Amino acid sequence: MTSLAHPHLSGLGRNPAAPHDVLVRLAAHAAGRDGISLRPGRLADAVVEALLTHGDDSTAVGLHGDRISAAMRARIAGHPDPAIRDGYADFVRGRWSGK
Repeated sequence: MTSLAHPHLSGLGRNPAAPHDVLVRLAAHAAGRDGISLRPGRLADAVVEALLTHGDDSTAVGLHGDRISAAMRARIAGHPDPAIRDGYADFVRGRWSGK
């Protein structure tokens, strides 16, 4: 969803041509994270690290599968915060159970 308060930031985050260093900086802002979460394709490791640094469990929901490298999947699996570590699994469980 495009941030109504900051549509330029969320739009830039979705832009497939945006350079990785711009995405890293956008990850510090909630609207940027929302845009990045809707971005098609694989995310660079530096972008995933920035999302993990600035995001929360709702950010972690989009960090799974082929979108991220095996190294980043391992990083998330070993994350000290259970909300980050289990973000995607909790999302799937919540959707399946109807909560």
